[in-house]
This record gives sequence, structure tokens and C-alpha cells, in this order.
Amino acid sequence: MIDALRSEPRVDQPAILEASDAEIEQAVKAADPMAVRGLLYQLTGDEDVAAIELTTTRVGFLALKTVAEPEDVELIRTRLADFLKSHRDRGAGEISFGPPERLPISLSLTCGEPVLADEVEMWMETLALDPWARAVDWSVGAPPKRLEGFSAVVIGAGLGGLNAAAYLRRLGVPFTVLERHAGVGGVWYANRYPGCRVDTLSRTYTHLIGVTYPLKSTYLEQKENERYLKWLADTTDVHREIEFGAEVVSIVWNDADSLWEITANTPDGTRTWRANAVINATGVFATPNVPEFEGAESFGGVAVHTACWPDGLDLAGKRVAVIGTGCTGYQAFPEVAKVAAHAYLFQRKPNWVFDTPGYLDDLPPEVSWLDRNAPYYTNFLRFRQAWLTRPESIRKTFTRDPDYAGPGPSALNDLIRSQRLEFIRSKLGHRPDMMEKMTPEAPPMSARPIRADLRTGSTTPCSGTTRRSSPSPSPG
Repeated sequence: MIDALRSEPRVDQPAILEASDAEIEQAVKAADPMAVRGLLYQLTGDEDVAAIELTTTRVGFLALKTVAEPEDVELIRTRLADFLKSHRDRGAGEISFGPPERLPISLSLTCGEPVLADEVEMWMETLALDPWARAVDWSVGAPPKRLEGFSAVVIGAGLGGLNAAAYLRRLGVPFTVLERHAGVGGVWYANRYPGCRVDTLSRTYTHLIGVTYPLKSTYLEQKENERYLKWLADTTDVHREIEFGAEVVSIVWNDADSLWEITANTPDGTRTWRANAVINATGVFATPNVPEFEGAESFGGVAVHTACWPDGLDLAGKRVAVIGTGCTGYQAFPEVAKVAAHAYLFQRKPNWVFDTPGYLDDLPPEVSWLDRNAPYYTNFLRFRQAWLTRPESIRKTFTRDPDYAGPGPSALNDLIRSQRLEFIRSKLGHRPDMMEKMTPEAPPMSARPIRADLRTGSTTPCSGTTRRSSPSPSPG
């Protein structure tokens, strides 16, 4: 793939043309040194940044290769500022990506360790220099006769459905997207509860074809995820092929005609589509699994599921019970507690909570400026973040070490446990009874970790509230 890499020039937005030296120097202070290290080497072949000494820094459960000395961080950012000033002074025109054969080294410089030869192609895709790197193409151009009368139906206009539709559009295959909701977004349209946001880094959560989307934060909240998916539908020109309010109720294969018959309930009644291919992109999180509680039918108050949060629900001054302390419960409860007269949180089992600095924050304006104006910076930052959270890194946290004699499955897992216990102690050390209730029995990483903002008062929903253990099933 290196030889076939698209090295097409890229035209950056002209904001840099109006930037002063001081503004550029201020912006680069927010740049990730490791991402810039690889980027500068790729664009300029700068051997000075390639030779910079690294160290290993542990952030949570991740062991990161980072620049060892502050003066080297300053060197990297100064070189980036010089490059951007020169780019501005030349008119901020087209910039080629540089020699494709240099890319494996640039990737390794970005992550701080060698990228295996058999993984280079995969990581080049993740870099998203070619946003259509994972697409397929007709070998001799689109065959009109084969496309004539051929059609596909995509079920769902969420992340997967819009991705499939975009690739079908690119191939010229006629298609229809059936979406039961009134807008695109899937899980990000359905889930509108207070505090709803993604708990995966948004740079790697978005599609390759969305690499240029201007991110507002590191972890996008619900409305921003929905906005991104609307942007994707418009940018890839698939929005006009979506049938909204169409809830599929059956898919039947017609053997005589060799076609699928897809029936859906729509605002205009029941309709049936016939297609040669069906892509099911319904997902698993948009439809709530509502548990049955004894006596629920006689409850006189308002009962809602987070996946069906009604618009305009006013909880001010009310007594509110939230059931579930998974990711959703941890996102929703602090917001509920801000307005409720009293908030109760019911948990079946405690979960390990990971303090995540900046989880609720918007990105600094300098980062957004770099995304728009530093050529390919957003690509290298995307790769850097994807590398740090790659399966191999995560797998190490929960893999049992047969030679380890400690209480946990491995020394790394026990280290994570001690970090998490210290975090709980920092919040609840004055409440030994609560400490006990909030300490999970299972090792960390044996279930999905829960992210919480680092700031005092927003990390623990226990402050000023009541937390009760409950044997009831938790939907959160």
C-alpha cells in the first residue's frame, strides 16, 4: 500500500494567512509533541526531531512513550511554529504529504516504538491520509449492466448505516436507508439523557471519512455526536436516500425472484421494499432493555429509561431515583443531582471508575486551530491516539501472567487496582462504609471501565446524595 499511497496535495483553510507569529507560537503550545515529531519528519525529514530521547510515562493503565526533556518538547514545537510561519508566508497553498516510503518511520516516531511491518498498512489506513482507504473500487469502472436494476437496503442511519451508505454511494450502487427515527444518528439520536457522551476518544470513534470533521472536545457529548453524523450524511450525499420514520418489521427472501422483501411501518402506513442486498446496521444500544420491577405498574410518578428520555422533562425540585451505576448511570446521575431536590442512586454492583482529565471539557481553541491549519496534524494525532488504545495495549491490562504470584491476574492489573483504590480513597476516604460499597470484587478491566471527570465534585455522584445497594437488575 505504501507505493499506492495517495500523496495528493492538500489545501488548508486560509485562517493561517491572517495569523501573526505570536498567534502561531501560542497555538503550537497545545500541540502533542509525539504527533508533531512524526508529522515533521514526514513532511521535512527533520533528523533532529527523529533523534530526540524518549521516556516511558504511565498515565492510568497506559504506558506511553513521551519526549523525555522539556527542552526537546520546546524544540519540537518551535520547529512546528517555524514550519507554519513558512507555510503562511508561501501563501498557505498546496502541501504534498511527502515521500510515501518515509511513512513507516514517521509512524514509528509518532508512537515511539517500531510499527511491525505486517501492521503498517493497517495503521496507514487509521492515519486517514486517504479517507477512502477502506473502500473497494471497480476493477474496470462501474459496470452499467450489472448495476442496472440492482439495489441495496441499509437498515439504520447510525454510525454503521451511514458508513455503509457512503461506500455504496461511492460505488454508484443504488440504495435506500430505512431509519425508524426522525433523524440520523442511531444511538446518538435515541439517547438524549443528561450528561450523555461518548467514552471512547472521538478522534478514533469517528470514521476515516470524517477525519476532517472539526471536533469540539476529546469526548464528544450526545448533541455533538448527532451533529457529526448529520454532517457525515450531508458530506457524503446520502441524506436524500434515507426514509425516516420507517421501522423494519420483517425481511423475507423471495426465492423465485432472488430478492429480499423488506417491510416497514412508516408514517404513511406499511410499505415494502425489494432489494438484491440488505445491510443490517441496527446496532445494539438504541433499543432499551427495560427491566420488570414488581409494583412498577402502581408507581404514581414519572418513570423513564435513559434511551427514551423525553424532551422537556423537568426534574427540578423532585425526588429522583436512578437505577444503575454503569457508564450511563455515571454520566446521568451528576446532572440529575444538580437539579433534583434529592437524588437516590441504586446499584447492584460497584464498578471501577477511571478519572479522566478533561472528560467533560471542550478542546482549547489552539487545538482546533491546529486541526484546521497545521497540514495533516489531525491525521497524526488520530494515529497517535489510536495507537495508545490499540487492542494489544488494552489486552495487557487483563491478561493473566502465569508467573505472577500476586493477588491479581498480573502486576499491571494490581497496579491499576492500587491506582483505582487511591482514587476512591481520595473521594470517599472519610466514609469507610462507602469505600467498602464502592470497591468492586472483580479485577479492574474485567468489565468496561467507567470514565469520570477529574474535577472535585463531578467525579463522584455520592456527594450530597444517597447511594443504596440493590439486588434489582441495573440497566445502566
